[in-house]
Amino acid sequence: MYKIIKQLGFVSGFIAITLAIARPESPLLDPQRVDNFTFVENQLLQSSRYTQPDTYEASIVDQFFSDYQLSYSTQELVDLGFAYIIEDNTTKVYFEPMSFSVLIKDKASGYFYSSRPEFQGFSGTREDNTANRNQMNSGLWVESIRTNNISSSAIQVESLYTLADVSYQYNGAQDLANIDLTKPYILEAGSYDTDAVNVNVEQVSMVQLHTQVSIEKYGFEFSVNLGLTNGKFQVQFSPESIVEVNPTYRLMALQFFPYLGSVRENVFPGYFVIPDGVGALVRTDKRLDTSFQADYYGSDLGYLKTSVAELTLPIFGIVHAVDSFGIMAEITDGSEHSTLLAQFWGRSTRYHRMTNRFNIRRIFRNIINRAGDGNDVIPDEVIHQNFEVEYQTLQGEDASYIGVAKHYQASLIERDALMQTTLNATPLQTSYIIAEQEPNVFGTSRVQMTTYSQTTDIYEDLKSRGINAQVSTLMGWSEDGLTYVAPYRTNYIDKSGLKEFVSLIQEDGNSIYLDQEYLVSTERSKRVNYNNDVSRNYSKLKMDYSIGRLDNQNTDLYYLYPTKAYEKMRLDQPSIEATGVNGLSMPRFGNTLSSFYNGERQSRTTTLSILEDAKNLYEGYALHRPNAYMFDRLDAYLDMPITNSQFDLYSDLVPLIPVVLKGYVPTFTPYLNFNALGIERLLQMVDFGINPSYLLTHEKSSELRFTFSNRFYTTQYDDFAEDIEATYSFVSQALDHVLDATITDRVMLEVGVSQISYSNGISIVVNYRQDEFVLGNLRVNPLSYEVIGL
Repeated sequence: MYKIIKQLGFVSGFIAITLAIARPESPLLDPQRVDNFTFVENQLLQSSRYTQPDTYEASIVDQFFSDYQLSYSTQELVDLGFAYIIEDNTTKVYFEPMSFSVLIKDKASGYFYSSRPEFQGFSGTREDNTANRNQMNSGLWVESIRTNNISSSAIQVESLYTLADVSYQYNGAQDLANIDLTKPYILEAGSYDTDAVNVNVEQVSMVQLHTQVSIEKYGFEFSVNLGLTNGKFQVQFSPESIVEVNPTYRLMALQFFPYLGSVRENVFPGYFVIPDGVGALVRTDKRLDTSFQADYYGSDLGYLKTSVAELTLPIFGIVHAVDSFGIMAEITDGSEHSTLLAQFWGRSTRYHRMTNRFNIRRIFRNIINRAGDGNDVIPDEVIHQNFEVEYQTLQGEDASYIGVAKHYQASLIERDALMQTTLNATPLQTSYIIAEQEPNVFGTSRVQMTTYSQTTDIYEDLKSRGINAQVSTLMGWSEDGLTYVAPYRTNYIDKSGLKEFVSLIQEDGNSIYLDQEYLVSTERSKRVNYNNDVSRNYSKLKMDYSIGRLDNQNTDLYYLYPTKAYEKMRLDQPSIEATGVNGLSMPRFGNTLSSFYNGERQSRTTTLSILEDAKNLYEGYALHRPNAYMFDRLDAYLDMPITNSQFDLYSDLVPLIPVVLKGYVPTFTPYLNFNALGIERLLQMVDFGINPSYLLTHEKSSELRFTFSNRFYTTQYDDFAEDIEATYSFVSQALDHVLDATITDRVMLEVGVSQISYSNGISIVVNYRQDEFVLGNLRVNPLSYEVIGL
C-alpha cells in the first residue's frame, strides 16, 4: 500500500496567512512578518508539492555520458540474435524473436533504448539469479491463471525466457576493466525449449513485422504486430487473435517490453513522468524500494477495482538524462483496459522501470446469495478491444516532462482530438447557484440564492471591474434543486430570465453552460428508477454506494447504466438547446468509466462507445477533470487538480495537463472561495497558466445551512467582489500576454523560482520564495512574478 504524504499543518497554516493579494509591483508581505522561518520554507519548497531544479551531482552526469550511453556494434547485434530490422528516416528498430526483445536506435544521435535492463553486472559482482534474469531479459510477459484456482494471488507472470527455461553461459558479473555488454544475454547452447515457446516472424515491409507467438505449456497462441510510423515504434495486439486450446489455463494479461527504457540504480540523471493528478515526477537518483500500479481513467467499479491515483492521460515518460535522452509511451488504443506499472530500485531489483499491462480478462466476485457469499471467477471471453502503444524517443530539450507533454499535445492535434480556441482576454469562470431545496414538514421548499436579474448584476459588475471574458455555469436552475438530485428535470426556474441571461452573455462573445449530470445520481433524484436505471457490476450487484455527509447522515450514490444516462441526456437535449446555452457542465460525465452487467457483462469499451455517442449531442462541454477521451469536445477544463496523489515516491509536482492543454483549451482552478493556500495558489496559477474560478450567490451562504449544499460555506458575491477583482488582476497581468500561446519550456532557476517560456516569445518568472530573486538584471519581488519579453 502506498504511503501518502501528510501535509504539515503548520506549513499550510503559515502559507494561508499570506492572503493579501496585490499586483506584482505592489508589496505582498506583512511588514510585521517574522523572518525566522527559512528552514520551514526550504523544506516546503524542496518537497514534492513543487517542481525541483534539474541539478544532479556532477560525478553522476559525467559518469552517465562516459559509461552509460548504450551503443552496440553491428557484430554485437548479430551475436545477440537481432536478426530483424524495421527502419524509417529517423528511427531504426532491431528485433530478437526468441526473447521478444527490441533495441530502438535514434539515428541522429546513435543512442539506443533497450527493452532489456542494460549494464547488467556493472556492480562488479554476480547478478546470476537465473529466474530474475529470465524475467528481465525477455520483452514479452504473459499473465495466466489456472481455471480451477481463481484468485489474484494465483496469477502467474512469466516471460518467454521463463517459459522456455533458458540458462546462461555467464554468471552476470562484468570485468569492469574489460566490459562486454553482450555477456549477460548469451544463452547456453540448446537451453531454449522451442517445444515450449515458439515465435514466428514475418517481415511484412521495411517498417512492419508480424509475429505469431505460441506457448505450448498453456495452449496459448496470439499475434503481435511491430511497426514504425513517422519515427514512432508501435506495438499492436488484438485479443481476437488469441487461441486457447487448453481448458485448464486462461490468459489474463500481456506486458510488452516491461523493461524498455529502464534505468539502473542511481546512475541516470533523469526521472519518470507519471500522469497522476496535474502531473508527477519520480527522480531515479536514489533507492526507492517500492512499486506503483494504477489503472488509466481511474477505478473500474464494474470489477470493484479501485485506484487512488488519477491517471487521466494515457501516457508516461522515462527520461534518462534531462535535456539529452528519453522515451515516452502513449496508448493510442485500449487505454481503458490498461494499467500503468512501475517498479523502483530496491531489494528485489537494481533497476527503475515502467510499463503498461494490457488486461485481457479480470477477476470478479460471483455472488451466490443475499449474504454476499461467492467465489472469484473470470469471464469466459476476452476483452473485445484492440491494444496499441506507441513509443517515441526524445532527444535534446524534448527529453523532459515538457517534451512528453508537447509530443502528446501534437499527437492529439494530429488526430483532431484537440481544437485550438481563441481568447481575447484571460477568462474568469463563475458558477452561480440559482436555487436549492430545503426540507420542511411538507417535503421541500425552494431557497432562492440568486435570481437571473441578480446574476446579470454580478456579471455586469465584474465587467465594470475590467473582467470581460467570463465563462459561466448555472447550478440549481431546475425546480429539483442542486445537491444529490441530478439528473435534474428540465422544469426551469424563471425560464424567460434564464434565456435573457444567456443572450446577454453570448452577445458579449462569452459562453454559458448548464450544470447537469447523467452518469452518477443518488437516492434523492426524482428521475432515477432504482430497478431499471442503476447499473449492476460484474458480480450482478447494484452499483450503489453509501457516502457520508457533513450532517453525519449518509446518502446512497448510484452509478447509472450508460445506456440509461444516454437516454436521459438525449431526452433533455431539445429543451436544453432551446435555452440557448453553449452546452453542459458535468462533474462526473468526463471522468467516470466503468464496466457493467445488463444481462451480459459489458466492458469499459462498451461504456466508452456509448459516451462517444452521448458527447456528440452537444458541440462542447465544460467538464470537471475529464479524461483524455473527452478532449475533442472540451471547451473548458474545470477544477484542475492542484496536486497529485502525493505518494511518497513522488519527487516533484509538474504541470503535465496544463502544458498539454495550454493554447487550446482554457483551464480553471477549483473554486477559489475555498482557497486555503493564499498567494501560493495564485502563483501556481500564473506558473501553470490556469485561470481563476469562483462559486457565487447573491444571498448569504448561511441560507444554505439547512440544505444539502451546506458544504458551500462561503459564496456571497458581496464578500468576494474585491477578492475576485484583485485575484483576476494579479493573474491576468501575466496570462493576458500568453492567451493563445503554448508552453515551450519550464525550468527551475533555483528552488522555488520557475521560468515558463511560451511560443510567442514571452517568459514568466514566478518567485514562490519570501525573499527577492535576483539573476543578472532580473529582479522578482518575493511571492510575485515578472513577465519578460514584452
